[in-house]
Amino acid sequence: AGELVALNQSDGSLAWRTRTSSEVLAPPQVSGDIVVAHTIDGKIAAYNALDGERMWIHSASTPSLTLRGTSTPIVTSDFIIAGFANGRFSLLTRDQGNVIAGERIATASGESDLERLIDIDGTMIVANSRLFVVSFHGRLASVDLANGRLVWARDASSIAGLGEGFGNIYIAHADGMLGAIDAANGRDVWEIDALKHRDITAPVGTGSFIAVGDFEGYLHLVAQSDGRFVGRRKVDGDGLLSPVVVDGNRLFVLGNSGRLSVFEIQ
Repeated sequence: AGELVALNQSDGSLAWRTRTSSEVLAPPQVSGDIVVAHTIDGKIAAYNALDGERMWIHSASTPSLTLRGTSTPIVTSDFIIAGFANGRFSLLTRDQGNVIAGERIATASGESDLERLIDIDGTMIVANSRLFVVSFHGRLASVDLANGRLVWARDASSIAGLGEGFGNIYIAHADGMLGAIDAANGRDVWEIDALKHRDITAPVGTGSFIAVGDFEGYLHLVAQSDGRFVGRRKVDGDGLLSPVVVDGNRLFVLGNSGRLSVFEIQ
């Protein structure tokens, strides 16, 4: 509906409500006194966390055809990281939304509009002062946040995005392949095809494992070390679309039916 809503944690009462420029399909991010939302029309906007007043808005060019979704912005103490449907990411200042640095990690190619989709929609990762970002029909890139320059890049295609752990970056490929890539140099560590064409969610690290869901509603646990399966559980007959949320040794899984389940790793 194009609204940003804040509720009081104590009783769920409305704290404030404000309009956004269009639909918000990725979770708004909060850091101190700032709330950052990414709307489907290619805009990043910052709001005052106390009253919802808009502080600034940044617009990026949007192709005529895009995937339905946006990446979730990352808010750090120094800047805001945003990925866009034009295959470009930007580092923005917290106070005014000015561009500090940015890079195009994908270039549209192909004859049809479908072949030219290069959206950055999946989960981005910040680890060891580096940004890891992947696009659809594009590349997986490692970026040094100190200067905004590419450290390495390789061909890849993902909608769900990335996870990290054990010095690896884990990628949910667009075709359902799940892979581990050395974060330092971009080389393959392992790859499994058992989840191919199962529309897996973004991989999330938990202890020695990573967790992913799929379109049939299964939650899978895979060893970070070598990609072997260590557990599987049917969670929701309507499927899993939202990434798993990890808190300690507990996994919170929201199914497409609206059912929230909690699992504990023992």
